[in-house]
Amino acid sequence: MRNKILDFLANIIPRYPWWSGLVLLLITILFGAMAGQLSMKTSFTDLMPEDEPMVEEFDRIIDEFDGAMSMLVVAEGNPLQLVKFAEAAAPEIEALKHYFKKVDYRLPKDLLTDHALMLMKTKELLANRIILEDPNLTGYLKNLNETIKSGFSTETVEPMKGQELEQGLIRFMDGIQTLSEEMSRAVNGDTELAGTNAVDAILFGDSYYRSWDRQMLIMQIIPSFDWLEFESYPASTYAAEDIVKKYAKEFGVEAGLTGAIPLQRDELRAIENDSFTITSIALLVILVLFIVAFRMFVSPVLAIITLLIGVTWAMGITWLVVGQLNMMTAMMGVILVGLGIDFSIHIIAVFTEMRAAGNDIQASMKTTMNKAAIGVITGGFTTAAAFFTFMFTRTAGFREFGLSLGVGIIMTMVAAITVLPTMLVIRERILLKIRKGAKVKPPRDISYKSLGKGAGLLAKHPGFTMAVVIVLILFIGWRGSKITWDYNYLNMEPVGLETVILQEKMIKKMGLSSDYGYLTADNLEEATELTQKARKMETAGLIRSIVDFLPPEEEQEERRSIVAEIRENIQSRTLKQDFSQEDLAALKEQIYVLADDLKMIQTKALESDLERVYLKSALLIGGDSNLKFRELNEDFYAVTSDTAGALMRLAEQLEELGTDGLRNLSKFSADFGHAFKKTALRMANTDPVTLETIPENIRKQYVGESGDLFLITIYPNSNVWDQLFLNRFSDELEGISPRATGLPPVYRNLINYFSEDGKFATKLALVVIFIILLLDFRNVRKAALAIVPLAIGALWMLGVMELSGLQLTMMNAMAVPLIIGIGIDDGVHIIHRYQIEGNKGHKTVFASTGRAVLLTSLTTMLGFGSLTFATYRGLGSMGISLFIGVGTCFLATILVIPAIMGIVARRKSRR
Repeated sequence: MRNKILDFLANIIPRYPWWSGLVLLLITILFGAMAGQLSMKTSFTDLMPEDEPMVEEFDRIIDEFDGAMSMLVVAEGNPLQLVKFAEAAAPEIEALKHYFKKVDYRLPKDLLTDHALMLMKTKELLANRIILEDPNLTGYLKNLNETIKSGFSTETVEPMKGQELEQGLIRFMDGIQTLSEEMSRAVNGDTELAGTNAVDAILFGDSYYRSWDRQMLIMQIIPSFDWLEFESYPASTYAAEDIVKKYAKEFGVEAGLTGAIPLQRDELRAIENDSFTITSIALLVILVLFIVAFRMFVSPVLAIITLLIGVTWAMGITWLVVGQLNMMTAMMGVILVGLGIDFSIHIIAVFTEMRAAGNDIQASMKTTMNKAAIGVITGGFTTAAAFFTFMFTRTAGFREFGLSLGVGIIMTMVAAITVLPTMLVIRERILLKIRKGAKVKPPRDISYKSLGKGAGLLAKHPGFTMAVVIVLILFIGWRGSKITWDYNYLNMEPVGLETVILQEKMIKKMGLSSDYGYLTADNLEEATELTQKARKMETAGLIRSIVDFLPPEEEQEERRSIVAEIRENIQSRTLKQDFSQEDLAALKEQIYVLADDLKMIQTKALESDLERVYLKSALLIGGDSNLKFRELNEDFYAVTSDTAGALMRLAEQLEELGTDGLRNLSKFSADFGHAFKKTALRMANTDPVTLETIPENIRKQYVGESGDLFLITIYPNSNVWDQLFLNRFSDELEGISPRATGLPPVYRNLINYFSEDGKFATKLALVVIFIILLLDFRNVRKAALAIVPLAIGALWMLGVMELSGLQLTMMNAMAVPLIIGIGIDDGVHIIHRYQIEGNKGHKTVFASTGRAVLLTSLTTMLGFGSLTFATYRGLGSMGISLFIGVGTCFLATILVIPAIMGIVARRKSRR
């Protein structure tokens, strides 16, 4: 069947080249129109198995909850300017209703003011009730100091731990910082709203999502489009980014976007740019190599045109069978450029060889089809079959990749045996017309005789050659067994990406990563239980749950009497109207006591490695001069020159207070007491908190649309893409609930799937290729001989990667099963030529077909090597790995096959 098809092409193309060309052109136009429909998706959840429970749960969360997939604005600069920036940017972003639902950048103050005490845990309510008993300034500070001593005394408290405690302490000290600053401002004569601002701060903390030094602010942008509407990712990100950059410039701050959506926009942009740029580089480099190697110009150009047509056909078919490109299939264009050119090289190599021997066009084409096209078809189908084995793996990424590449290889192969011969014949016809029937001078012999001589030398000394091969197998194979995995997903991203840089800054400043995990509960009781467990995670930086806004009914009932008693106590308190010298002395005393209390907390924070608590306390009372804490102090001095701290500066100011200052302080004290009593009474509302009480924009973030699903979001406190931390975070998360999901655990599972799928695909590809070779050669020994260099080359590839310092990643892990399909061509073409030339035809085989194999290896290596220029480093690691693999397969081919054929020839001679 194969020979009949090739004979038909060898006859029909030279006879009707123009009609053949027209048919092929129409086919190309059709496939080109189909290829134009391809779009891109970059989420690695799309690479997972469709029936993976973790992905199903992830998709359900995305569908049910607002903000489960969002953008984050990270802004840095002066604290006051950051607030102005947020207040200006948020409404303008929210105005883009077709992209965004809401911008969350501050605490829900109205909800907290109306229900703060009912939302507080009963234990905390009992411990802190004394703080609310006296609304007067000095009385408040006295009660505060007593509460701190009872809660943080050395005798009663173990080393502090837990993200909830850390954040609570930072929020508490932020209130003290604002109190100190507002009181200092009032003493200097600016009393407007000073007392009210101080009360809001001490009762609620910082109402914005800011870092311990207030120099970083975070805003969450909740999209209105569906998770699967990938086309909205770039447009929405650019729209939000334009607003963010505009107001960042206006208010003199630095700001940008991070999170899953902006990161995927950047990935998409990088991959699309890389795909065009690198494909162009690969084509140019291959063309130059082709021209130099064949010492001709037109034929290499025709080969490149053939390749482009074949890739166009492949992209069109991909649209039919897959529909969209993913992170893996996005590179198929470059891979096909590196592989598809090989078919054209073999066709041109034999055609020019036949023409150099004086054969006419018809005869040369027939011989080319018999000598080269048979190997091309075998090589094409073995490579495609190797890729098709990916379709039997579990992950969607592997399956789509294998299907797309398998079809792509067949399309470029078909183009090489139809389009290229057609163009070669048309070229000959045109030249004959131009030269008016004159005989066209055939190309000269360009075979690589030195390569043939080298193969003959190796075949002459097979024992020595095989000894060298065995030593290399043992050493390089041993090194390959030591290769490790790089789990850091961000190491695959482009260098200097703003989204990645902002993530790293956010982790350092706030102890939060934007790549979080999820837990879901079917009822409020389960949500409470899961939230409590999540708060005990050592790897968690922030827990957000409906429980923060909706305590269980029995707990609310338990608190009502306590809140009612607190309300009654507050109501009965009398506000102090004047402020005497005795009051000033009492105030100063309490401030110094508070400074001592904060020093105790600071010491415990150092003992407990709560670095941000230490830094926040340093803003109030100064840092520790101990050299052990030099690095922490450097972070502190980087944000302020006030080494004494805001509270101690206030104490110094009160020591030197004059008559005017005392009058101003008296007004501040009166305003403080009035605002404190008014706000505290509102907080002491005993009305129950229900789902209807909670504002809709908050409720939708924690309660699913169905009303019976509750979400707990866990932000990691460190770089979740560090392998050890990724494993710890995922293990802790999955240990809490079997329904745990989120990008970090999904990614870890994806890596494990890729490792398993890669091993399975490699083994299956070897079996399938061997069967195809057996059907082709009809000889077990020849089939085995063709596959031996491939197995050795794949083993050497891993060893050379390890020796080069490379690690396996989600992207380059595919290089191992890929090289099975790519590397087999070398042995196939060489053994096919041995069948024609005989077991002793080493020089002829390698001078002719060996030349083609060398050139195809070089072109493939250059094609993959061009991926090192990719800004998306995942593609770069893939290219380097395949560059090494193609090289090792070629080296194994030219070492092993001549040696084995030399041994076979010797045995036959002896017989």
